[in-house]
Amino acid sequence: MNDLPRRPVLAGVHDPDRTGLAARFLAHTWPAGYRVVGVPAADPVLAVAAHTARPEVDVYAPGDDGGAAYFGEVYDPAADAPARLLRTTWDAAGPEGLGWIDAQGSGVVWSEGGREVALVRDRAGVPPLFYAEHGTALLWATDLTTLLASGVARAVDLHALDAYLAMGCLPAPWTLVEAIRKVPPAHALVRRGREATTVRYWLPVVWPKVRREKRLVPALKERIEASLARRTATGGPFAVLLSGGVDSSLILAGLRRWLDVPVTAYTFDYEGYEGPWNEYERAHRLARHLGVRHEKVPMGPAWVADRLPSLLRQYEEPFTFGIHTARLETLSAGSIGTVLTGALPGFPVAWELPGTIRLALAIEARGIPKGLLRGVRWMFRLGPLKRLRPVVELSSHPLPEMYTRKGVNMILSAETRSRIYRDPRLVETGKMARQAVMEALTPTAGVQNPEDRMALMGSAMLPAEHILWWNHRWGEAHGLWFRYPYLDRDVVTFLARLRGDRNKTLLREVAATIMPREIAFAPKLGQAAPLWRWLAMPPLRDLVRATLTPERLAATGLFRTEPILQALEEHLQGRRAHQWLLWTILSFLLWQEHVLDAPAPDPRLI
Repeated sequence: MNDLPRRPVLAGVHDPDRTGLAARFLAHTWPAGYRVVGVPAADPVLAVAAHTARPEVDVYAPGDDGGAAYFGEVYDPAADAPARLLRTTWDAAGPEGLGWIDAQGSGVVWSEGGREVALVRDRAGVPPLFYAEHGTALLWATDLTTLLASGVARAVDLHALDAYLAMGCLPAPWTLVEAIRKVPPAHALVRRGREATTVRYWLPVVWPKVRREKRLVPALKERIEASLARRTATGGPFAVLLSGGVDSSLILAGLRRWLDVPVTAYTFDYEGYEGPWNEYERAHRLARHLGVRHEKVPMGPAWVADRLPSLLRQYEEPFTFGIHTARLETLSAGSIGTVLTGALPGFPVAWELPGTIRLALAIEARGIPKGLLRGVRWMFRLGPLKRLRPVVELSSHPLPEMYTRKGVNMILSAETRSRIYRDPRLVETGKMARQAVMEALTPTAGVQNPEDRMALMGSAMLPAEHILWWNHRWGEAHGLWFRYPYLDRDVVTFLARLRGDRNKTLLREVAATIMPREIAFAPKLGQAAPLWRWLAMPPLRDLVRATLTPERLAATGLFRTEPILQALEEHLQGRRAHQWLLWTILSFLLWQEHVLDAPAPDPRLI
C-alpha cells in the first residue's frame, strides 16, 4: 500500500451481498500502523481499515454485532474514547445525538453484524468523507486517493468542473470525479443493505434572535475562552496562523491573556509583492504587544512552481485560494503539533454580506413572489428608483444564486466560462445543477429566515469545502492537526442567534478587552496570494506556458484553445488581469496529470 498517501486514512467497504470485495479489502497488504476489522470476522459484510498509529484515528470493535471507527478529536476530557463515544451516542440517540458531541471529526458506525452502516461527516466538515458505489457494494474513505486506488472510474464530472471554475470549490455531494461523492457536513449517510439515505444530524439553534449589544461581550468571551481551553488541553506545542484581522488576533491574545498558553505565531509573507495583503507588520504589532514569538513564512512564485504537482496530490483536487497557507514546513520544523486558526462559521451572515445582498434578503423575508419581482424590474431603470435596481434584480433570483453573487464566492463569470468551453451549454446546465445542489444543502424545516438559510448554505460550502479543506490537507502533509475555536458548538450557537452585527463589532469588543482597541478595530482585508503578479514571474510563468499549450488544452476535449491562450498573453504583457482563469485551468490540467490520470496501483486495493 505504499501507493496510498502518507496521511492518516479511515476507509472501508460495505458489501451486503458478500461479493468478496470486503474479503479482498481485508486481505490487502496494509502498511504498519493500520488496524483492519472484518464484520463478521468470517465471510465479512463490512471491512474497515484505520491508521491507528495516529492519535486522531480510533477504532471500537468489541464484537461482530456493532462498532465504530473515528478520525478526529473529542474535546470533552471526561468522555469515552472517540470511537466508543460515537457508537454509544448513536445507540442512545440516533443521528441527532451526534450534534451534541463536543468534537471535530468524521467516522463510521455499524450495527447488526455490519448489515447497517452509517458514514458520519463532522459538523463543520473536517475531515471530509468520500464514497463510491462498486456494484452493490459501497466503498468509502477520508481521502479520494484511496478510492481511486480501488479501481473507481475516473471520468470528470462536468457539472462539478463548472462549479469549480465558477466558485473555486465544490459543494457536497460533488467531487471532480463523477463516480465519487462526498457526505455533506453535519450529515450521515445511512446504508441498510443496498438502500441508502442521507440525514442531517445537526442544526445550530438560530431562534430567537438576540440583538448585538455590549452587554453580550462577557457571554461571548466566556464561550470563546472555554473553547480555547478545550482545544489546548492536549496536543502542543501550539501555533496560531496570525493575519492582521481580529479573528486570529483574538485567538492568539486569548491563549496568552486568558489561559497563559505558550504559543508561536506565524504570518505568511508574499514575495515579489508590496501591498496590504502582506500583513506581517500589522500582525507583528500584536505579537510584540503580547510578548509572543512571531515567525515570518515566505511564500513566492518559485516555491509554488516547484511544488504545485505535489500540492495537488496532497489536496487531491484542483484548488484556488488555498495556496496562501500551503507552506507549513516551517511549523513542522519548529516541532509544532497543533495549529489554531481564526476560521469562522457562516454566522452571522451579515459579517460577510454587502448591503445590496442584505436588502435583497430583507425583500425575500417579506415573501414577495419572485415572479412578481421579475415582472416589475423595468420600473427601476430610471429616476430615483434606479438605485434600487440591483436590489430588486438580486431579489428576483433563488437564494443559491444570491449567494454566488456575493462576489467572494465567484471566480470566473458565466461569460468567461462560456468563451472557454467547447460546449458553452455547460454554463447553463452547470448553473441549474449547482442550484439544485445548493438548495439541497439549505434546510427549510424550522429555518424560515432567509439570512439563516443563506448562512447554513454558506457554512456547508465556503468554510467546509474551501477554508477548512485546505488547512486540513496542508496540515496532513506535515503531521499537523488544525483546530478551530470559533467552530465550537457553543460558539456557533451563540453567533447563530446574533442579529444586527455587520462589522464583527461584538467580536471586536471582546478583543478590545485584551489588546489595544486600534488593533481590535483595525479593518481587515481578504487573504489571498498575489497570483496576478506571481503568474507573470518566473518560474511560475514558465510552468504556466509549459502547461497551457494548444495540445494539452485540446486533449481535454473540454476547452477552446484560442481564448485561453489570448488571456495568457494579455496577462503576461500586463494588458489585462486573468489570474483566476489561468490559475484554475493550470491547476485542473496538472491535477488531471498527477492525480486523476496517475497510474493505478498494481495490485489494486480491491
